[in-house]
Amino acid sequence: EYLENPLGIDITTPRLSWKLKTEENNIKQTAYRILVASDPKKIESNIGDLWDTDTIFSDKSTQIVFDGKELKSRQKVFWKVRIWDQNNIASSWSEISSWEMGLLSPSDWKAKWIGKEELHRSEVGQKNPAMYFRKIFEVKYNVKKPRAYISGAGYYELYINGKKVGDHVLSPNQTNYDRMQLKSFEGGKIANMSTRTLYETYDISSFLQQGENVASVIIGNGWYYRTERDEYLSQYYDLPRFTAQIEIEYSDGSKQSIVSNDSWKNSKGAIVENSLYYGEVYDARLEEVGWNLNGFDDSKWEKAKIVRAPEGNLHAQMSPPDRVVGTIKPVSISNPKEDVYRYDFGTMFAGWVKIKIKGKRGTALTLTFFEDNGNTYEQTDTYILNGKGVEEWEPCFTWHAFRYVEVTGSPVSLSLDNLEGKIVHTDVKSSGVFNSSNDLFNRIIGDYKKTQLDNMHGGIPSDCPHRERRGYTGDGQISAQAAIYNFDMQTFYTKWLNDISDAQNKETGYVPNTAPYQGGGGGTPWGSAYVIIPWYMYLYYGDVAVLQKHYDGMKQYVKYLSTTTDKDGLIVESHLGEWVPPTATEIPPSLVSSAYYYYDLTLMSQIANIVGQKADANSFLKIAEETKKSFNLRYYNPDKNSYSIGRQGANLFPLAFDLVPADKIKNVFNSLVQNVEVN
Repeated sequence: EYLENPLGIDITTPRLSWKLKTEENNIKQTAYRILVASDPKKIESNIGDLWDTDTIFSDKSTQIVFDGKELKSRQKVFWKVRIWDQNNIASSWSEISSWEMGLLSPSDWKAKWIGKEELHRSEVGQKNPAMYFRKIFEVKYNVKKPRAYISGAGYYELYINGKKVGDHVLSPNQTNYDRMQLKSFEGGKIANMSTRTLYETYDISSFLQQGENVASVIIGNGWYYRTERDEYLSQYYDLPRFTAQIEIEYSDGSKQSIVSNDSWKNSKGAIVENSLYYGEVYDARLEEVGWNLNGFDDSKWEKAKIVRAPEGNLHAQMSPPDRVVGTIKPVSISNPKEDVYRYDFGTMFAGWVKIKIKGKRGTALTLTFFEDNGNTYEQTDTYILNGKGVEEWEPCFTWHAFRYVEVTGSPVSLSLDNLEGKIVHTDVKSSGVFNSSNDLFNRIIGDYKKTQLDNMHGGIPSDCPHRERRGYTGDGQISAQAAIYNFDMQTFYTKWLNDISDAQNKETGYVPNTAPYQGGGGGTPWGSAYVIIPWYMYLYYGDVAVLQKHYDGMKQYVKYLSTTTDKDGLIVESHLGEWVPPTATEIPPSLVSSAYYYYDLTLMSQIANIVGQKADANSFLKIAEETKKSFNLRYYNPDKNSYSIGRQGANLFPLAFDLVPADKIKNVFNSLVQNVEVN
């Protein structure tokens, strides 16, 4: 499933892949053999008790579907592969790899969702502090296999014996958690959507100690509870909550389970406010030293409350997490006015800053984050000193996008050493490199990469990392090819396609303009992401499974589009089309949407053939041909060899989507060139 030695997957027939490595030239795989075993000793002895493919004559080395014995929850599986070349010479066996199943059934979860009391509607939009939870448990000696399974609706951070578990931040990845507040949006179009919540699995071997241990969790609002601008308040789900299940298997075969329930204790802490958009307020005077360690007196803490579970079933998070991927130092500092220190980091980036300072107790430092254009988009953090010497702090449950930071309220003179930036985004790996002798081209690709990464948080591609932060489907599909050329996007887009599928109206087929759903404008080019990105997954990664999984939903979306056409079979579009042209002269949205409709139909015809739906393929192709004919009758101007208003985009869409008849392509292209040169 595009992962290396993963923990906690919930696909019971995962696909296996490998790469060939050789010192020789012109080596071609002609056959392979895979062994899958339940025990490392068996795989070392070349025994595949779970699956032995024997020799398969094939050059295929990606996405081989596991077809062995049924896999069970928590099961660890070991596998290796060997290949034969064109001379029938066998390779050595690969190194042994593994994967581990997660919790496959709802009945595997004994943990409860816990949090604060349920939210009253009159309280929507009120500030909500982060909540702190702890649980003491005993551990025997000879621990063999300890795991922590945890999910948060909102964000969570998990600690064991005072140490943070894992290097993920802003976890788990964002999804459509609930349907609660969304049924009335967009005229009811997004009713009947699906929901899911993601959990993560950790190996906690290095965190446990014999005797008394303490598990502790902080939960923040994340996307689950909104306290910001009026337009977002109605998009809340509920107060944040989490569920956690720690399972310990001992060498003697005995097992122990520690689950979240009302035996946990909870309290407020130093994070007095936390918001995606407005940032965090941290009052260091409220820190309870040792709250996540043994020996802490929690007698004044309250008993945790069992709360409603999100409507979405728990699924393993198999998409990349957000991480702090780098540190950046400011390049200069200035004093634009009294009591204000302005830091310049020399470049835009997404993340936050870590501050290091010493000062008087109760002093409030305000950090305001600015983009190059001078806008803050209301991004601020506040840190209130405890006065106990040198203090260091960085936020947990927010991020910002900025180049400049202004610090006000400092009790001492500040220098470059007081602040450092933390670069934060979804941790996708690089897959392609471009370099040339042209510095402008190099800068363009570099700026593109930073822009793409800054817009990836929580497993979604956003439109901007500060003002809206929404997973606009149109923005996502437009940048998808560039992203695929530059980054490993397989698991990222697999996850986001699930979000789009969840957000789709299961009765009408309508796909909203953002996924997970957060409102916002769009139209046909936005919802068409549900056809285009699966096609890219096939085109670039050979992923047939994603086409098979989403075929019905994609087909339903194209059927929905057919209900928005006029008597000529063209889209009647009142939403956005090409919405940011270089002048005020707009290309008709219906032209753009009809072009996308035709493109969707041609893709669906190819996809239907790939998944074996021949009748559908013919039907899509027939409608596409009729759409192309109507499009040219309405928009093509033979006297000017151009389409519609004749501007750049008006000609680009029909050229790009193969709507221009073959004998007219050259003339239309010449019109395009002339228009660009004149303007």
